[in-house]
Amino acid sequence: MGERARRWKEGERLELKSRAENSLARDISAMANTKGGVIYIGITNDGRVVGASKKDEEKVSDILSSLFPRVEADVEWVNIEGKEVLKITVPKSDRLISAGGLVYIRVGSTNRPLDLTEMLELAGENLLVSFDMMENPYAKMEEISWSIVESYLEKRHEVRGISIPEEPEERIFEMLRIVGPGGKVTNGGYLFFSRYPQRLFHYATVRVMEFSSTHREHVMDDRIIEGNLREMFDKTIQTVTGKLRRGFYIEGTKRVEDYEIPLEIVREGIANAIIHRNYLSTASIRIEIFEDRLEIINPGSFPPGVDPGHPIHKPRNPLIAHYFFDIGVVERYGSGIYRMTRIAEEKGVPKPEYITGTTQTKLILYRVPVFLRGVKDDLARKILAELHARKISKAKELASTLGVSEDTILRRLRELIAKGLVEKRGRGKGTYYTLRT
Repeated sequence: MGERARRWKEGERLELKSRAENSLARDISAMANTKGGVIYIGITNDGRVVGASKKDEEKVSDILSSLFPRVEADVEWVNIEGKEVLKITVPKSDRLISAGGLVYIRVGSTNRPLDLTEMLELAGENLLVSFDMMENPYAKMEEISWSIVESYLEKRHEVRGISIPEEPEERIFEMLRIVGPGGKVTNGGYLFFSRYPQRLFHYATVRVMEFSSTHREHVMDDRIIEGNLREMFDKTIQTVTGKLRRGFYIEGTKRVEDYEIPLEIVREGIANAIIHRNYLSTASIRIEIFEDRLEIINPGSFPPGVDPGHPIHKPRNPLIAHYFFDIGVVERYGSGIYRMTRIAEEKGVPKPEYITGTTQTKLILYRVPVFLRGVKDDLARKILAELHARKISKAKELASTLGVSEDTILRRLRELIAKGLVEKRGRGKGTYYTLRT
């Protein structure tokens, strides 16, 4: 049974060709290096089905053999509108596929060759190179701070119980892989242990932007955080948590104070961004704080074979990941997303959301007033939200706004007062209610 006729339109994952031509090599390379896709031989650019021939099939086979490394594309004959057409299904490759000595990517319905810088970035994106393990000829040994190394060794001993080595400084640098086999400082060692790694990596920063609403309209604050990776992590946590609201909720009979986004989730999200970003990309990590959410935009997508639903140990920067593990910032490799999800469930807050792109990852954390945690009753939640927005309110006003009787509102208010979430103030007609602080 043939494939159904459709409205054909070329795009990032679809290419139409009336005949198999040499340009097919570029199409396959570009699709394999981007998101994969499908190529039909025997359909014109304007969507007319003309059919393919055995010569087209032979040409496709020759072109696939000419690519390096070879692409395991699926080639099959399909019947469309009564004519035999070749369908080539191109998978996304874990390696960079070159055609005629050039590497291509797919941009819309066109192919574009990459320059050397872009090739390196894409190689890092696909874990073909470990940036942090590379030795850097421009990194100076005297820029490595011994006091930072000592602080790391002490923290590692405290957290992991690893003895502080009594070795010469040079030997310790080798043991920690601050220096590689070639005697040069590694990128990971430089980023973690130098005082100002931005001398070589100006983009290795975190930009924190705060907006006044739920959109990117009015910027309230905009700052760039620099320093070595450990310092940058600590400064970023301090900056972000300073912009989050604190509050309390009732757990049983106990009053529990917390941030509107649990601090453990914030820490894990920021740590993951710094550890797993693609350092071959010249973009900074961006943290955008809106009235209702916090977004962490990280240069670098998930590695091939890894997605938010099935995180596994496949670090983009294994050396940097190891440094942060040693000092207790992260725990088991690959457990960060599970940990954030578990904490969100335990704390009764929205689960973290991931939006993945070709070259970046966005983590969305929603801001929810702390006092709403543990309140299951929908009307009670609405009353608390109204009191939060208005600061003070009378029972009659709440009843009118929420569309229920005043008696019902008074009953819920008494329950919230008993839980320690609401306060009743004033007397008689002057009685009003407010959130307890």
